[in-house]
Amino acid sequence: MPSSPLTAPEIATLVARLEGGRRRLRLRSERDRIDLLGRVAATWLDDGLADAAAEVGRTTGYAPAMIETCLQRTLRAWSARALHDLVPRATTAAPGSVATPPDLVVAVLAQNTPGLAIAPTFTALALGSAVLLKSSRGEPSFAPELVERLAAVDPVLGEAAAATVWAGGDPIESELFARASRVVVYGGQDAIDRARSLAGERVLAFGPRVSVAVVGPGARVSETAAALARDVAFLDQRGCLSPQCVFVHESVDRTALARALADELTSVEAEWPRRALDAFAAREFRAAVEDAEARSLAGAEVELFGGVRDPWAVVVEPERAILPSPLDRFVRLHPFLGEETLRTSLEPIRGLLECVGVSGGTTELVDGVRTLGAARVCAIGEMQDPPADWHAGGRRPIAAYLSWSNPLLGEAGEEPDRRARFLAHVAQTSDAPRGIDVDRAHGSWVVDRSGRRHLDLLAGIGVAAIGHAHPRVAAAVARQATQYTHLMVYGEDVLAPQVDLAARLASKLPPHLSMTYFTNSGAEAIEGALKLVRKATGRKRVLAFEGSYHGDTTGALALGGNAFYREPFRPLLEPVEHLPWNDPSALVRIDDATAAVFAEPVQAEGGVRIPSPDFLPRLAARCREVGALLVLDEVVTGLGRTGRWFGFENWPGSEPDVLVLAKSLGGGLPLGAFVSSPNLLRALSEDPPLGHVTTFGGNPVCCAAALASLDVLESDGLPDRAARVGDRFRARLSALVGRGVVDVRGIGMLIGIELESPERTVAFVDACRRAGVLLGWTLHHDRVVRLAPPLTLEDGEMDIALRVIERALSSSP
Repeated sequence: MPSSPLTAPEIATLVARLEGGRRRLRLRSERDRIDLLGRVAATWLDDGLADAAAEVGRTTGYAPAMIETCLQRTLRAWSARALHDLVPRATTAAPGSVATPPDLVVAVLAQNTPGLAIAPTFTALALGSAVLLKSSRGEPSFAPELVERLAAVDPVLGEAAAATVWAGGDPIESELFARASRVVVYGGQDAIDRARSLAGERVLAFGPRVSVAVVGPGARVSETAAALARDVAFLDQRGCLSPQCVFVHESVDRTALARALADELTSVEAEWPRRALDAFAAREFRAAVEDAEARSLAGAEVELFGGVRDPWAVVVEPERAILPSPLDRFVRLHPFLGEETLRTSLEPIRGLLECVGVSGGTTELVDGVRTLGAARVCAIGEMQDPPADWHAGGRRPIAAYLSWSNPLLGEAGEEPDRRARFLAHVAQTSDAPRGIDVDRAHGSWVVDRSGRRHLDLLAGIGVAAIGHAHPRVAAAVARQATQYTHLMVYGEDVLAPQVDLAARLASKLPPHLSMTYFTNSGAEAIEGALKLVRKATGRKRVLAFEGSYHGDTTGALALGGNAFYREPFRPLLEPVEHLPWNDPSALVRIDDATAAVFAEPVQAEGGVRIPSPDFLPRLAARCREVGALLVLDEVVTGLGRTGRWFGFENWPGSEPDVLVLAKSLGGGLPLGAFVSSPNLLRALSEDPPLGHVTTFGGNPVCCAAALASLDVLESDGLPDRAARVGDRFRARLSALVGRGVVDVRGIGMLIGIELESPERTVAFVDACRRAGVLLGWTLHHDRVVRLAPPLTLEDGEMDIALRVIERALSSSP
């Protein structure tokens, strides 16, 4: 294996050699290829793995005996029998579809797990693809030995495989990735992001994941401790299969289990001594031990076993919530009472959960664990002995190597069945739907069925303000769904979630905005507000602004400020007139025949257009002067998005007569509202009575979700955080002005990036999407890209977004 980076001629020679090997490999049947790979595994097992384990141990510091066990398990898992079962199933397409294997797989092994090269190598060669292995600089020995073993069994296998090493970010990386049909990355998020910036959707990523153990009420302490100790110690808890915390049912004596586990870890240390820690890891381990000691001395119900002079530590924790662990044989034991409390504890890592080891679990508990999205559920003691093809949350990674084509798809790269049904049966309103096959979403991330993560800078078009699938919202929905899900919701029955939510909104608003009418969406709330202002004032004329967006139902569309979208659907609601935005001289057109003026505090779809400091106060004053009502549409800007609870609070004196809310109000569930005074809203209950009704608006489950979302916004201080983080985000984006960016503007976490042309905007958005960052251009301004990420966006996520945005600007024409 080359010890220094390859030159351009060497790359060309290497790729040509791999291509020749691939062509000869494809002349063989799938069965023959698999049988040959089975011989590689079998002969290596027969010859013994001690020498390979010793070499890997020398470079990684892992115990050679432990490495030998790891390699034995991996080679047995990737036997001919396993491949004969897995590969045909993975390559079987839906009727009319064709699965095409890649020509060249580049596998980036950016972590030191022994034997990691076996999975991508055996997968690629079984499919008839060439494979180039990029070893970790911390473990460069195993991959070239694997290639030698392949060549020893069959020269064609050896010709179709190669191993090398280079530093991440080396220029040869872009050259090799450009030649690869599929880039497979095992490593941290930085390595994955770098690969995606170069290879886009050709990347198949196996990133950081987490495993846990669950000790149920029927567990036997001594047997569980013995099995658990080996799962914990294996590879010094660095593999994603190592239990990084243990949940223990409250009927089990946790102190006894911790003591027994400590004794077993002492025994394991003699067989598999822990690797020497570097300075950083040693400080982390010591700090965690000292923290446990300090909490115990302070009276917390914390017990510590080991960790002072021992190369391991076991901490009995009183809390159910997961605490960070330094790994390296540091184990925390958390309590749980039942399936529901366990689910709540694990919710923060749902999208990262790889394996759950169970001991003493009931059938109900095991079934409940299986719903948490882990790739594997197995017995404690078997966590470190997975079958082949287990990665990526069990989402058939062998199939993910393939490109799929189907007449219904019009493109390659997707498993065909669900996408084909999507195109055939779900109405699309664009000719190029984004088409992400979503598996799950949590926080700022959306994960597709292949396991690829997408950073969502749109938050589901501003809905997921507290992040996707927040556990407090999920818990509130589950609780309410067990009580009642639906009754008469339009002010006839007293429904606690609805009443509590209306009161909560009133507590955040000026005194006159004290009564709420709930709807299903923002557009429905706009329709209700239209009826309200005309009925309450007895006037018909309504004004709105050029560039505005209020929804796509008939009345809301009439208010919209873009004739391109209005004209095909006429006749619409009349009379509606549109004023120029942010032009005080136009306010004179508001007269005593005007029922109301509809406005957004910030025009989001209009290109994130922010008014001058005095425009909204002057608009409110003019409405008061002529007796017109001011309706502020805060579907986008409300509930923390602009750095205040409500957007109008940024412009004192602009308080509306009617406030419209939706999007983030429901915490991810459909919910809208228009809020006004009891005196005005009385107009909908008189002449005629039931002047406005709704079947589902204010559904109690949705209101429960909204209350939980408000709790998070308040307890986590997210409106204030949006102001601070938004300022930093805009400042960093502003550095890109002049590099294809004309302007960066916004308020709080509502940001607009204006580019030089519509064509460049489309290319930029597409480049970001291919690199795993989701954003979109605004509906009424085709040169502006809107960012409305979750208000919980972390600094590290902002860094990822900025790196992708910068590269996308460089790559888009």
